[in-house]
Amino acid sequence: MAFLFHAVHDTTEFASDVEAFLESRQTRTSSNMFPGRIGLWSVQFVVGYEAAASVLCQHGEVSRRRGLGSLPGMSLYGEDAIHISDGVKAQVAREQIRPALSSPANVSAASRVLKASFETTFADVENDAWSRPFEAYEFSKVLAVDLLVAVIFGHEPGSSCARNETSQRVEKESTLFWRAVTSSAIASDRIPAAFRFVKTSYDLGIEAKQSLFSIFDDQPAAPCIARDLMHLSNEDRRQHLLLFTSSLAHKSFSSMITSFLMVVGDAPDIANRLRDEIPCDCDLRDVESFQFLNACLKEVERLYPPVIGLYLVVDSDRMRVGDTDLLRDTKIWCSILSANRDERVYGKNAKEFQPERWLSSGRIPPSLTYGTGPRDCLGQTLVRTLLLQTCAFWISRFEWRIQSSSRKYRWLPVARPRNGLSLELKRRNEEFFDAM
Repeated sequence: MAFLFHAVHDTTEFASDVEAFLESRQTRTSSNMFPGRIGLWSVQFVVGYEAAASVLCQHGEVSRRRGLGSLPGMSLYGEDAIHISDGVKAQVAREQIRPALSSPANVSAASRVLKASFETTFADVENDAWSRPFEAYEFSKVLAVDLLVAVIFGHEPGSSCARNETSQRVEKESTLFWRAVTSSAIASDRIPAAFRFVKTSYDLGIEAKQSLFSIFDDQPAAPCIARDLMHLSNEDRRQHLLLFTSSLAHKSFSSMITSFLMVVGDAPDIANRLRDEIPCDCDLRDVESFQFLNACLKEVERLYPPVIGLYLVVDSDRMRVGDTDLLRDTKIWCSILSANRDERVYGKNAKEFQPERWLSSGRIPPSLTYGTGPRDCLGQTLVRTLLLQTCAFWISRFEWRIQSSSRKYRWLPVARPRNGLSLELKRRNEEFFDAM
């Protein structure tokens, strides 16, 4: 009975407020690691920066396949999906596609997509009156899909600024696919047909995947990531594009943009400093030169990582983490959220939004938001460029004020304000969209 009580208690507390759960257990144990239970699983929670970085760097000793692969919906990706696969083959595949995700040519369309999306949505925003409220997270999700479709497939909005058909199809099918991945209780394709009476979320996920494959198989007409991957086998190319267009990708992008809008909206001094740095007629190709904007984005990534943890399984006989030996088959929850807020690394103000920390002369370890070591995020260069361009566009075109009263976060499955983020806007200058 004690086992069942702890399983229910830990799981309920973790699901309802994972931030409070991690903080309370870390305080209680005064340790970088502590045991707990999620469902019926015994799990080691890794919460300190050094311990988490150590786990992420021990590529050959922990298995993503045995961690993520234990979720029935993950089988929809296929056995060779690079975010699940382990070993040499997965590493070779990662290095084959890394150049395509790091090419500056693949982000050249971003400014045009930003302009079109903002023109369509905020054409009636004035410079002398606040607009009606709108939901930042939902708008940012749509924007993220349009940006990803432009850089991955080379499809941009038409001259009317209307969303193109590919964006709408990708948004619809990737959402269905993501629901199947995250909510399927069983891989229903393994159930005999005679016992399958209605379509499950897994069935809908299979259909959505085939619809996405039909998009992937179209020959790209413009320079884009899909064209850069044409040298791969059709199956490998499909698997990679399935991951890049995942609903998790545009939800994560939206998460960070929403967090940026929240922290800047709550800090007039930071907003003014950003507007001093970024002129209304800024060239979005120069975003890397905006030092304070870069510092603000790094701080958003640190405090509000979209994906707050990774589930892994020890795959060697023994893995050393700090002073602790973890044995084979040990399940690990590696907390990116806790590691990014470790006071021993980021100081006593680790939980505060302080972008100046990234501008100081002292060397500060990067956050673990994009991972570290051989399994770091392949698309981080591309994603950070798109994030910087989007944040610069917001700053150069708008002022905003927050109408939402709560800043409480919902951390799972993707971090975002629990009750959304409602904003009112004013534009910064008369020309508004003319200067590009």
